[in-house]
Amino acid sequence: MKILIVGGLGWPVEGHNWQANKNWGYQTFKNGEDLLKRYITFTDRLQELIKLGLSAAVYTQTTDVEGEVNGFMTYDRE
Repeated sequence: MKILIVGGLGWPVEGHNWQANKNWGYQTFKNGEDLLKRYITFTDRLQELIKLGLSAAVYTQTTDVEGEVNGFMTYDRE
């Protein structure tokens, strides 16, 4: 079984973080458009990996937590 785990795309949305600064992500983007482009790159790659035997894919960190901006939903869930 081959499993792909991806995630860690961060976009610190002003006014929706646990703290005003010092937020971080594994990959940090300045806007939603750039983050979406990277996410699409991940999902497009899945089709190629399935042909190579990929059994499952997991996207980690769907929500932000304190000081970390790696989720699809902001810390305040807005």
